[in-house]
Amino acid sequence: MYVTRKGAVRAQREDYGIIPGSIGAKSFIFKGKSNAHSFSYCSHGAGRLISRNKAKSVYNLDDLIAQT
Repeated sequence: MYVTRKGAVRAQREDYGIIPGSIGAKSFIFKGKSNAHSFSYCSHGAGRLISRNKAKSVYNLDDLIAQT
């Protein structure tokens, strides 16, 4: 069996990692717990509220400048 963990960071016991926040949001440093239910991995981001293509049609450069 092969398990693919797209968008995940290794989180074995004593491993340190970072979960980056979006622009203007906090990032988090974590220490792994080696949880067997998650195959000793954790997500490395919050995901998207809307798709990239949808965002391109909804937001423009001025919106990005305002956010930062």
